Amino acid sequence: HASDRGRDARPNLNFDELWAEAAVVTIGGVEVRIASVPHLIRMKVAAGRTQDLADVERLRAKLLD
Repeated sequence: HASDRGRDARPNLNFDELWAEAAVVTIGGVEVRIASVPHLIRMKVAAGRTQDLADVERLRAKLLD
């Protein structure tokens, strides 16, 4: 769907910053890094798809909790 195509799937994020601020969780005995909520919001805004933009609203609400 045309409105679901990303505007710029490459948000201006620095890898070192993403790595340093990522949450570390263990899944099945393996440590996995997960992007911080603010970084996830930036990535979803850059993608610009309908579902991503809906997710952004929910993520921003989580930041306010």
